[in-house]
Amino acid sequence: MRCCRGETLGEESLDRFKIVVLVLLACCTNASFAGEHPSLVLTKAGVDEIRQQLGNVPLFDQTLARVQAEVDAEIASGIETPVPKDFSGGYTHERHKRNFLLLPKAGALYQIL
Repeated sequence: MRCCRGETLGEESLDRFKIVVLVLLACCTNASFAGEHPSLVLTKAGVDEIRQQLGNVPLFDQTLARVQAEVDAEIASGIETPVPKDFSGGYTHERHKRNFLLLPKAGALYQIL
């Protein structure tokens, strides 16, 4: 396969290209169902099943309580979103990374509880 500059793509580049195409196709497919349910991971039927099983799976219930405590603590302290000014490892970078990891947890809790 040749790229736009006429160069032959190596095996690694071709593999990367295939991955990018697959990801784009997956995004386009998921976008058509976006109005059905607000999550790419949890479906409406899945959320209903989880709700029915609450209290029946102790490990899941413990994990849910731990995540809920983490999200509640962040909400109580006020979720800080500073203007990015640090490079990797700086305070604002680490804070944004922490927020990025917290958001899916809060979204899942919102749907389940």
